[in-house]
Order: sequence, then C-alpha cells, then structure tokens
Amino acid sequence: MTTFYLIRHGQTDTNIYGGFNGSLNDQPLNEVGLKMVAGLTAVFEDVPLDAIYVSPLHRAVQTAEAVRGKRDMPLRLEPQLMETDFGALDGMDWLAAKKQYPRECQEWIRRPASFRAPGAAESVRDVWVRVFTAFLRILRENRGGTVAIVAHGMVFSLLTAKLLGIKLKNYRLLPMLSNAAYRVLRVEDDGHVCLNEWEHNGHLEPAWQLHPRHLRKRVRRARRGIPRRAFCLPLKMTKKEKKQYGV
Repeated sequence: MTTFYLIRHGQTDTNIYGGFNGSLNDQPLNEVGLKMVAGLTAVFEDVPLDAIYVSPLHRAVQTAEAVRGKRDMPLRLEPQLMETDFGALDGMDWLAAKKQYPRECQEWIRRPASFRAPGAAESVRDVWVRVFTAFLRILRENRGGTVAIVAHGMVFSLLTAKLLGIKLKNYRLLPMLSNAAYRVLRVEDDGHVCLNEWEHNGHLEPAWQLHPRHLRKRVRRARRGIPRRAFCLPLKMTKKEKKQYGV
C-alpha cells in the first residue's frame, strides 16, 4: 500500500477574494497563510514521510517547508504539479474577469473540461493529463511508501476526480480542499484507491475551514455508490490510457 498526503498551500492575497490564482500568479503566502501552514508542522511531525513532492510555485514551496519541519530531506520540485495556466485571467477576481472577458467566463462555467483561458498555454484537459501523469510516476517511484504532495486546489480536484472515475466535466462536483488542509489517499497494491475523508482541517481555526456538506450531497446524487466519508474504488483507466501510462 502507498499512502499519499495531498496538501493544499496556505492562503495568498488572491485566495481572499476568490480570484484566478494560477501558475502565472506566483504570490507568496500572506500573513494568514503563514499562520495556516505553521499548524502543518505539528500535524506531520510524526508522519513517516519518505518523500515530499511540491509544485515549484512560491506558495506551495513555503507550505512544503512547513510540512518538512526539522526533517533533513529535500523538497522534490515537480513542474507538472503547478496550478492551471489562467492566462490573462490570472490574478483577476471573478467580477473583473466577467466584465472584461464575458464570453470566456461563460465558457468556464458551461464547458469546464475544454476551457482554455485567453492567452493560456494549456486547457483544463491538458492540466488533467499532466497532473495524472505526474501522480502515476510518483506512485511508481514510491511504491509501498508514504508521500506528501504539496500543490494547489484545482490540481487536487482534477486528480481526485480522475482517480475516482469521475468524468472531467463533473470534477467540480468534488469539494475543493481548503487552504492548508489535506486529503489522504491510499493506493492498494491491487490498484484500489481509498479515500477516508474529503479533507482534514482540524489544525485550522474554524474561520479558515471550508464546510463542503452541500457538495457532498451533490457527489452522492451524481455517484450514488460513493459513501459520504470512506470509500475504496479500483483505479479506472481507458484502454488508451493503459497503453499510454502502463499498468
């Protein structure tokens, strides 16, 4: 069994107003974000991590440093874990983006799978592919170990949806991790993926926690076979994907 801790970075200024916080917007953690990630040091102090993989963006690296704590181990920078390229929308809040790019914002809502921001080098589908590719490689490199992956909200939403067999167009049905919260995935040797909670956020102050109960209901309606908290499903890949990624 291989255990993964999927850890979202702490708060940045763009997170405060819910803007497009993508790969071009390389903000550091703000004051609240630094307080958030400080709690991760105690959480992971006694977790026997074999490796820490991290998006190279500043906010993720700062969070990974808190996860590493006093360990004498390197942070493995992984460009494929970077957040989505939001192009011209990067750093903008929703109202400003909707005013300046109304057609593109409608596409963001109506066609989330094929959306590509104006000026962006990749679509959401491209992100889906590169993140899954990185995850499988990390899994192969660390079979039977315990790994922390520090990255971004949309990265983990896309990855979790893929691992659970949820179609790309429905990835928003899954709750997005709160800033500085984490999700624990276990991949069994037979290929089953087990998830016991949507997020762990007990180290965060109540005001910093998201409460995705309404999203859980949407997930249950969309996929009635997924229990509210714990489930274990086989990793699903198409024939094309099995040929591309290997078994």
